[in-house]
Amino acid sequence: MNDYAEQLNQERAKNSNVTVKKKRKTAQSISEISDVEFFLAFCLAAIKDILDGLTLGVFGWLINILVIMILGSWVLFRLHKFPTKKFITAAVGDFIPLVSILPFWTGFVAIIFLEQKGYLPKWVSKLSKGKV
Repeated sequence: MNDYAEQLNQERAKNSNVTVKKKRKTAQSISEISDVEFFLAFCLAAIKDILDGLTLGVFGWLINILVIMILGSWVLFRLHKFPTKKFITAAVGDFIPLVSILPFWTGFVAIIFLEQKGYLPKWVSKLSKGKV
């Protein structure tokens, strides 16, 4: 067996310009958060954003406080880190009247989902960190 291995190594050394195809890495999730948890968080955020759209953000600030507490604690306890910039952007954007019509919380949960499942392109994460 050793002779065969040595012979293969010698042949590889002679043919150094032979290209080897590498398998592409598949997206692997970073966390142990299930898809059901993300679905429930997405539903909560979508309902909140729909209510903001229907009421033009007038009564949304009352519900926004509850959503901040629920989503904030969920992200903190399940991810073991806190995406401060994204969370503050969603929270502040949802407190501004008429701007709160935009789906800030749905976008927040969607971005967290894409980051955790590995589907978010690398340039987007660099852009959000300011390293472009």
